[in-house]
Amino acid sequence: RDDDGNGYTDDVHGYNFSYDVKGLREKWDDPDFQKRVKKILPDFIFSPLTRDPIDTDGHGTQVAGVVASTGKYNPDVVGVNPVSAKIMVLKVLFDPVAELITKLSGKPEAAEIKSLYNLDQIIAASIKYAAANGAKIINFSIESDSTDTLTKAAFESTQDDGIFIAAATVNGTTDKSKNLNKLEITKSNPDYPTSWDLSNMIVVANSNKVQKKLGEDQLYIETRKEDGQSAPAFTVIGSGYGKDYVHLAAPGTEVVSTSVGRGQDIYKAVNGTSFATPHVSGAASLIWSVHKDLDLDDLRYAILYSVDRSPELASKLYSGGRLNVSKALDIAEDFDQSRIQLGFNRDSILFLNVDGKNQGKTLSVSQAFLTKSETQRNGTVVHTYQTFVNPTSCWY
Repeated sequence: RDDDGNGYTDDVHGYNFSYDVKGLREKWDDPDFQKRVKKILPDFIFSPLTRDPIDTDGHGTQVAGVVASTGKYNPDVVGVNPVSAKIMVLKVLFDPVAELITKLSGKPEAAEIKSLYNLDQIIAASIKYAAANGAKIINFSIESDSTDTLTKAAFESTQDDGIFIAAATVNGTTDKSKNLNKLEITKSNPDYPTSWDLSNMIVVANSNKVQKKLGEDQLYIETRKEDGQSAPAFTVIGSGYGKDYVHLAAPGTEVVSTSVGRGQDIYKAVNGTSFATPHVSGAASLIWSVHKDLDLDDLRYAILYSVDRSPELASKLYSGGRLNVSKALDIAEDFDQSRIQLGFNRDSILFLNVDGKNQGKTLSVSQAFLTKSETQRNGTVVHTYQTFVNPTSCWY
C-alpha cells in the first residue's frame, strides 16, 4: 500500500519503474504470449514483473557497492562513503525483458514486447521520483543514443532541484550496430546524457590503474561458445572521451565491488564507465556529508578543480585529469571556511568572488584547474590558488 501518500505502492526500499509501463505487465503475464516464447526458448523463465527493485543482474549492486560498501564482510571492499551514504534503489532496467528482446531479436515476440518497453519513459519517471522524494545525488550509469525530449526534460529539471548528477559516458564495444566504436564524443558523434550541457552534472570516463590512458590499452573480454568455438561476446576496448563533453576520469578498470550471488561470488571485479561514475557520486556524497551547507556549484567545482592532471588526459577531458577525493575535500573545506566562489564556463574563464562580493578579479586560463598553497602573512593564514597554465594567482 501507499503508506506515505507519494503515489507509489510498496516503495519502502525503492521501486521498479518497469511495473508501471502501460501494457507491459499485461503482455508479460499473458499465457498465450508466454506459450509462443516457450516454443522458441523452452528454458526461458518469466520472472514476475513486480514493484520490487531487487537486482537480478548485478550491475546495480556493483554500482552501489562502489558508493557505499561498508566492508563488513570483506574489509578489502569498501565504498567511497561507507558511513553516511544512503541508497535509493530506483530500477529502470527489467533484466528478463531485455534478455528476451536480445534472444528473440528479429522475431515478432521481441517486437511486441519492445514496442511496450519505453526506456525513456521509465528513466524520466525515475528521475522525477528521485527529485520528489528527497534525493540529492543521482548516479546515472546508463548511456544511450536517444534524444527523447521526455528524458532530457527530466534531466534539465534537476538543475532547479539542486540535485547533483554523476553520469557515465559511453564504453567501447565491438558491436558495430551500436555505433560506439568511435569513442570521441563530439557534436556530430553525440552520446546521452553526456552531450547534454547541464550545470549540475559531471560526466565520467573510465581510467585504468596507472591513469595514463582512458582505456585504449585495456581489453576486457567475455567469451561464449558458438558452434563449439569461442567467440567474443562483448569487448570493452576503451572509454568515451571528449574535451567539450566529458569532464574527468575515475577508476573503472578491475574495480572490485559487491555483486549478486553467494559466498565469495558476492564480490566481483568489474570494468567500465558504469563503475567509474559511482566514484564521483560517492565523492559528492562524502563531501556533502562533511560540508552540509556547500552549494551545488561549489561541490561540482571542488571535484573538478582537484583532479590529478596528466598529459595523456589533458587533450581528452574537460578537466584534464582523474578524480582525487582527498583534494576535493580540501577545496570544499576552503569553500566552507572562506566562502570563496570559483566558477568557469565553456570559454575557460575563471571568476573570483570573495565572501559573496565580486572583487572584479578575472583569471583567463586554458584549463579549469588550480593548485593551492598555504602561507603565513602578518599572522594570518593565506591560501593561494594558482592555475597550472597561467602564472596569475590570487590570495585572500
